[in-house]
Amino acid sequence: MDVIRPENQGPPLVKTPTVNTFGIRYLRSGPGWVEAEFTPDQRFSNNFGLVQGGVLAVFLDNIMGQSCYTLAEQEQSLTTTSLNLQFLEPASLGLLKGSARVVKKGRRMVFAEGEVQDARGHVLARATAAMLVIRRPRTPAPTS
Repeated sequence: MDVIRPENQGPPLVKTPTVNTFGIRYLRSGPGWVEAEFTPDQRFSNNFGLVQGGVLAVFLDNIMGQSCYTLAEQEQSLTTTSLNLQFLEPASLGLLKGSARVVKKGRRMVFAEGEVQDARGHVLARATAAMLVIRRPRTPAPTS
């Protein structure tokens, strides 16, 4: 699994295709939390010229998942089982900031919350998620 490091050199995060597609920049991270940003352009807009709501959902799902990965063991993967999202204000195209944190970590489930803000600090959307902890197969040791 490829990893990325936030700009503050916090815990390693998972390099997903979503990170590349959206151009997500992870600014800071620590155990159980992350801060990120991305700048949606016309490709991510709806017919009103605003950021399409599903794009905000993907961004929030990604950053909440990353906050959970900061606490995951090396042989664990996570998958979202529940995502609840509230849109509070329309999101204009341009810089958006996101933050997420783990609310509770159990043996089989991890719960997180996150929010998206515009460049002025107005909260545009909030979300909660439940992530299932999965043991992924380990890479077999090389044979000689």
